Amino acid sequence: MKNKSKALKITIGILIAFVVIVIGAYMAVAQYFKTHYYTGSMINGIDATGKTVEEVRAIINDELKEYSITITGRTDKSLTITGADIDLTYVDDNTLQKLMEDQEPYKWISSMSNKKDYTMSANTEYDKEKLVTLMKQSPFLAEDQVTVPADAYMDENETGYYIVPEVVGDKMNEETVLSMVEKAVDGGEVELNFGDECYEAPTVLSNNEALVAKCNKLNVYLSNSITIPFGTGRQETIVSAQVKEWIVEGEDGSLSLNQEAIAAVVHDWARKYDTFGLAHNFKTHAGNTITIPAGGDYGWAMHQPKTVEALVAALEEGGVRTFEPVYRYSAMSRDENDIGGTYVEVSITEQKMWCYKDGRQIVETPVVTGLPTEDRMTHTGLYAIDAKKSPDVLSGQGYDSEVTYWMPFNGNEGIHDADRWRTEYGGTIYQSSGSHGCVNTPLDAVATIYNTVQIGTAVIVY
Repeated sequence: MKNKSKALKITIGILIAFVVIVIGAYMAVAQYFKTHYYTGSMINGIDATGKTVEEVRAIINDELKEYSITITGRTDKSLTITGADIDLTYVDDNTLQKLMEDQEPYKWISSMSNKKDYTMSANTEYDKEKLVTLMKQSPFLAEDQVTVPADAYMDENETGYYIVPEVVGDKMNEETVLSMVEKAVDGGEVELNFGDECYEAPTVLSNNEALVAKCNKLNVYLSNSITIPFGTGRQETIVSAQVKEWIVEGEDGSLSLNQEAIAAVVHDWARKYDTFGLAHNFKTHAGNTITIPAGGDYGWAMHQPKTVEALVAALEEGGVRTFEPVYRYSAMSRDENDIGGTYVEVSITEQKMWCYKDGRQIVETPVVTGLPTEDRMTHTGLYAIDAKKSPDVLSGQGYDSEVTYWMPFNGNEGIHDADRWRTEYGGTIYQSSGSHGCVNTPLDAVATIYNTVQIGTAVIVY
């Protein structure tokens, strides 16, 4: 029993001694962390684990002497600023001591078990004016070392329009740059890179849809080379230089063509080349050139509004082409002599009619024209065959006449056979027994004419 009691006492003594040792060790460590920083403590990037305030202060001062920050950016620009350049010094404002006092050394065991990294800060100061001056003189901000961004734009050369690419540049906002650099130095950073977000950028790029569309449309306009034929040896042309003068840009940047200017050009063409209803020079069967007075319904007459519309559509497509105007009335030839080689010639004086096909006379026949009175005369002028009917019935005041061939050319005036009621033609018959304005013709002759002419063929009456 005594031995058991003695063993128990020894055991208790050992336990008490162990607890005392442990407590002593704990307190010793706590005492240690009264003057040394916790494990994992970081101050201004310095590993302060197990170091005293004085040791950390010494390290900070040493590192400040060696401190530098390298700044990089676009176009391989870089700048290194040292602590000496900006008079960087440590400010002993008792921050390190306060950090130490805030550690609660008797809780050192919990900081180890939690494995926390303590990032703390210590104050430094530097000459900000020197930093600002260095940056303003640097390749990042100095005006003579900075490329200002520029928008893409259109230009023109001998082949047309093209897009000049944008200039990306490397200009930055001064306020933003200085703020970023100061923040980096304040945080003890040793590297700073200016990303794309730091730079001013052009607002219009070379792939801008509106710019590309505008350039393409201009080149379409300038690709125009249009020939407008008006017969042998007569033509008008539209070239790119003229089209360029017609281009109009709207307030929204859209492009169009000046239709008023185009209409003026079409109007000039009409005045120059239209022949409808105008006086014509005509070479008779006898070889004499006479003037057919104005007033007939034969010739070319341009439909100006529709021609403008069609021409604008052609110009919008661009390219090399031949353009045919739109006509209200057309003649048989586009040459200056628009009568062509196939026509009918009627001489009231001679009471004869001739028909030509491709310049060769195929009919010469006597005829009877209208009674030379105001209401029955055959009117002189240049006309076009308006219709062809076979057979037909001609009706007028007091008569209904059957004919085999009918070719009107001036209202109710026309060419037709009259063998049903006439046996003679030519001479002076018309003066006493003339028609009601038509050209009465022997059947065989009118048959040949009917099979030769077409609607639109010229009829010259003089």
